[in-house]
Parts: sequence; structure tokens; C-alpha cells
Amino acid sequence: MAKTGIAVTLILLLSLAGLIAQSNPALSAPEEVKWSRVNIPTEGKLGGWMLARDSDIKHLTMSAGGTLYAYANPSGTSYTLFKSTDEGHSWSHTGRVEDEIVAMATDPDDDELIYYATKSDVYKSSDAGESFIQLPPSPGGAGNNNVEITAIDIAHPDEHNVIIAGTEDADNSEYGGIYLLEEDEELFPSWVNVEIGSYDVHSLALSPHFADDAIITAVATDETQTYVAYNYGTIGDWNTVELLDTSNHSFAITGASNIALTSDFYEPFPLFVGVIGGNGGIYEVDENHTQRLNSINSEIISLDLVDAAGTLKLMAGENNKAKVWYSDDGGDSWDLATKAPTGSSATYVLMAPDFASSGQAYAATSGSESAVSYTLDDGTTWKQM
Repeated sequence: MAKTGIAVTLILLLSLAGLIAQSNPALSAPEEVKWSRVNIPTEGKLGGWMLARDSDIKHLTMSAGGTLYAYANPSGTSYTLFKSTDEGHSWSHTGRVEDEIVAMATDPDDDELIYYATKSDVYKSSDAGESFIQLPPSPGGAGNNNVEITAIDIAHPDEHNVIIAGTEDADNSEYGGIYLLEEDEELFPSWVNVEIGSYDVHSLALSPHFADDAIITAVATDETQTYVAYNYGTIGDWNTVELLDTSNHSFAITGASNIALTSDFYEPFPLFVGVIGGNGGIYEVDENHTQRLNSINSEIISLDLVDAAGTLKLMAGENNKAKVWYSDDGGDSWDLATKAPTGSSATYVLMAPDFASSGQAYAATSGSESAVSYTLDDGTTWKQM
């Protein structure tokens, strides 16, 4: 009987051991549980300079050859100018720039030329952003007495470049202006005041056919009213068209989007611009009047357009939110993206040159979850790069 009891006890112990092994497979086969190291996305050079994680990404610009440039202030580096040569999929800092950039412009014909402005100075690169030189400093006294650069644009009419810079004065009843510089290797260029008058200038554009028509356009305010001003190349000889809100009232702006000109722009109008201040909105302007497009009651910091096959398509980015608006009928009606780009404010939009066929565009945002995003469906849905 004693031997039988011992045998039964052994069988029970072995059964219990089997149940424990079945309920804890790691105990029976420890080699089946393994851990592998997985690389997660990172900022910095090794991570491809992901322009994300609460940085500010602004002034998205494309060169004539398709290179993308943007200002950004990611935490992983002190550099602030970044470029992408693969449609925004990867980025690298360029030019060892550490400035706070307020505006950028690329040459419409030369892929190597890019300019950027700080609040006080303008810089030029002739090698696609690899190195920069400073142009004559402080157009209109920028950088002193609360005068700051707000906008720049360039044209390439002959064998030299024409650069314009707009300024504002933050003091009440004090104003900025517009200053023009003609680069010539044989001369010492200097900024020339084109004498727009008592205005703070918030946006500028040179005609796509500047060599033929010499047209300069600007969005400016006298701190009470807002105007689109235009000039045919004669210093001091400016014409203005007043912007009026939906109630037909004047208002003063504190900022404006880039001025969007069609490719066949020969006369001073029409043109399109978004504004910051008043009730915001997007305006179409011609020589006789302004028309506030639709009912977008949002401040607009960026605007772009493409015109192909007789159809004008526009895209706009909001100033205080990561929101993109799109119109495929010349601004008569607007749709809001159903899936917005990631970010929380200041959305800079840029449409690809072949947007009419590809539906491709880019958006750079600021604040929490900021990033460069893209769309392939005319701005309906956006995906973070």
C-alpha cells in the first residue's frame, strides 16, 4: 500500500507540472520569447531632419527646378534653412543658416538662385542654398527704430536680378515702404526707395513679365485702410485700390498672404490675396474694385494658384489653424480639406507646377504636431511626410 501511495503521488505531481508548463509556455520553451531592437523616427541628421515635433515650419518655397525650401526651428539643431530635392520626403539643412527667416523667394528662371530675408537684411545664394552672401544691409533702415522687412520678391529681366523688399514700422503713425535693388557685378548696388507713400507694406509681387511691363504690386495699409497698390516702374507714381469687407467698410490689416498672380498676368489685375486682420478672407482685385471671395471668415497667411487649360485653381492656408481651403472654379466656391494637415497654426501652402494633372500640393504648419504634409487629391486629404 505504501508503494502504491508513492506512485499515485508521483503521477499527480507530474500532472501538475504538465499543467503549469502548458499555462506558462515561457517556462517550457524560453527560446521562443525574443526581443528585437526597432529604430523609431528621430530628429537630426541621422533621422533625415524630420521637421516635426512642435517646431515652426514657414515660407515653403519651390525653385524653378522643383527643389523645396523651408524655414524651420526643430529642437535638434540651430540651423533654420532646410531643403528637399525629393519632393519633400527627406530634408537637410543648407547654407549653415541660423537666422530667423521672415520671407523667401526663388528666381523664376534660375534653379540655383534663392534669396531669404530676416527682419533687417536680405541674403542671396547662387548655388542652390549651399552658401549665402549678404546684400546691402537694412533696406529702408530695417532693423532700427521698429522697422522690419515683411516681404521680398525677385525678377530676372536681363542679365541682372531685381530684388524688392517691403517694410513696416511698428510705431503708430510711422510707416515702412518698398525698396528696390538692381544687382550688377560691375557696380555697387544700393536700395532705392520707390516712394509708395505713408504705408506699411505686408506683401509684394513683381509681374511675371517684369522685363516688359515693370509692374510692382503690393498690399499695404495706412493703419486705417488697406490697399492693393501698383506701379509701372516709375518712382512715386503709384495707383491704389481699396480693400473693403463684406459690409463695404474699410479696415486695416496686420499681415497678408503672398500675392498670387496668374501666368498670363500682363495688366496689373486681376490678382488674389489673403489678409490677416479685419475678418480675414481672400480677395480678388482688379483695376476698378475688390471682391471678397465667398464667406471664408478666417485669416489667411498663404495663397497659391495654378491656371491650366483655362481653369484657375486656388489654395489657401489659415493663419491660426492647420486648415487648407481649395477652389477649382477661380474662387467662386471653396471647400475645406476633409483631412487637414497636422499642426496647430500658420499653414503655408504650395501647389506643384503640374497640380492640374497630379493634384499634388504641400502644406507646412507650426505648433503642436507641426510637419510638412502633402496631398494628391486636390487638397481634400493631407498626409504627413
